[in-house]
Parts: sequence; structure tokens; C-alpha cells
Amino acid sequence: MENVDNADGALIERLIYRGMSFDEYREHIEHEFIGRLAEGNYPPVKNDDGTDYLYKSTVYISYAVEYYNDVFVTVKYDDYYYYAAAVHGKPWTEYFLADIGNETLLGISDVLNPIPENILKDKIISSGQKVYSFTDNWPPDTVALRKDSVFLLWNVYTISSYAEGAIRIEIEDAVSDAYLTEKGKRFKRSME
Repeated sequence: MENVDNADGALIERLIYRGMSFDEYREHIEHEFIGRLAEGNYPPVKNDDGTDYLYKSTVYISYAVEYYNDVFVTVKYDDYYYYAAAVHGKPWTEYFLADIGNETLLGISDVLNPIPENILKDKIISSGQKVYSFTDNWPPDTVALRKDSVFLLWNVYTISSYAEGAIRIEIEDAVSDAYLTEKGKRFKRSME
């Protein structure tokens, strides 16, 4: 978090990494990931030539500060898990919105009231994306407040198939402003 001052960087890491430091969180993820790779789940396999086949599993985690001032911060967090022999990996994206002054993470309902289904449906269809169902689409998995819009994201399998991928839509301020909470409005004003 090189573009965040030290005190705020430590706070942000504590909030995002569930009270752990980055190193503690990394060890926690490695332990969780490796714990699922027990030999019972992935018994040894022999290649045609009699040599052992080594399963190749992967975990990637990255984060980037997308917005930061002395009051609010937005951090984009991406991870990807692939367990050997699985059909495919599992990507996940999450935005962490933090109120620095109150030292809290903000949930979706802290910044945004539900957006009506018809608006979501129109935005998704007009973007050319496909979903399983157009009911119960609120809340999305994650949200980011941007200078001129609100970004909503439903990760794979939330409302779409793996093949369709995550559903991402931007709702311009002209529409989204009506659904911002007071804290959401303060967050957006801080971007001006």
C-alpha cells in the first residue's frame, strides 16, 4: 500500500485481513489452501511411464488501492483458487470500502439502498451479459463507489454461470444518486 500513509495502511490491512497483519493473513490462506489438499482428496496418480504425477494447485491474491483520501478508501481485492484436477478455478473480486475516521469497513447497505430490479435488469441486458435469473439480484456481491457512477459486481455463480463470468455493471450518478445512503453521499462527495 505504497500510496497510503503508514497509519492508514496499517488500519486498512487490519480491516481487510480480519484483524491480522498481511503476513499472518498470508499464512492463514496458505494453511487453509494446503489443508484442502490432503492426500485423501488427491490420491497419488501414476503417469503412463510409472512416474508420479504431481497435482498443480494455485492460489493468487492481489489488492490495489483504487481511491484514497483522509476520510475514505476503496481497495479492490482479487483472488483465484485452483485445486488440481478441478474443472476450473474460482475467481473472486471484492471491494473494501473503509471509513478511515471510524476505523470500520462499510457494507453495501451502509452506502447504497437497494436498486430496483427493473433498473438492474435493464443495465445487465444492455451490457450484453447473461444471467440465470432476474429475481433476487440484490444485493450484489460487492460495490465500488466511483466519481461518476456506482459499480456493482456479482461474482461467478451468484447470478450467472462460470462460462458467462462475473456480472459487472456501472450505474451513472443520474440514476444511482437516488439510492445512496447519507454515508454513500458523503463518500461520493469526498471524491469531488
